[in-house]
Amino acid sequence: MNSFNLNEYITKEKFFLFFIIFIIIIIIYNYYKVRSSKVRYPKVRSKKLNSDNLVVITIKINDNEMSSKRITNLTNNIEKYKLSTIILDKPKEIISSLIRKHQLSNENILDMIDSFKKTKYDYAIITEDDYEPIDNLLDELNKTVELLPENWRTLHLCPGVLTDKNRRFTRDRSWIPKRGRIYNESTSDISDRFFIIDDANIWLRNEIWLGSPSCFLLNRKSIDSFLKDFHSQKMNDACDVILTKILTKNDYICKNPLLGWENEMGGSIFDSK
Repeated sequence: MNSFNLNEYITKEKFFLFFIIFIIIIIIYNYYKVRSSKVRYPKVRSKKLNSDNLVVITIKINDNEMSSKRITNLTNNIEKYKLSTIILDKPKEIISSLIRKHQLSNENILDMIDSFKKTKYDYAIITEDDYEPIDNLLDELNKTVELLPENWRTLHLCPGVLTDKNRRFTRDRSWIPKRGRIYNESTSDISDRFFIIDDANIWLRNEIWLGSPSCFLLNRKSIDSFLKDFHSQKMNDACDVILTKILTKNDYICKNPLLGWENEMGGSIFDSK
């Protein structure tokens, strides 16, 4: 007949209890670790973006077949939302160096913002001509903007390195590890709709440049702040590099969904005749 050992029973019960407590602690720790990488901002009542307060501004290169194709594509996509579009005509120029190419791109950004300042609109999508918006752009844009804090400056709509739809990266897949690192290291809003810039060095270190295309929503209230930071940079750098370098806690980057992608329409405007 087996004898009952009370001490052994108690020891086993304690071990089982401690094991359960340990598992619960691990689960709670991992839950809050994931949650801590996401932030919820106090919701504020923001203006709904519509044709009364939002304008799209871009650049067209005169006598450039590729630029004409892109502008046609962009305007066709924007017209369905009844948004106003400002297209700045730029003379065609033979690009003699990469530095000159960068300078022109930066001049274009500044000219588009200057044009925005002269309008009545509260918000502007400042974009290169190869921007292809997603379906339901205005609806998805409003869903993201209404989650931003009141003092937001820019919202970058679709950096190419974050999307598979970017045609430029179909041959060179080196962007994939960069995207993985930024998803792992950066902070997101709890909605998962946008990245929060609590440490801009993460984006710089991983060389996540805000281009392909350079396309961002700019708040009129923050124009001066943006221009001050932009002018503080070297105009010999590419505009997408500068946009990353000047990221602040008041700038945000779309995550899920991205609000478009780059559609080069078959080539570069700098190569087009």
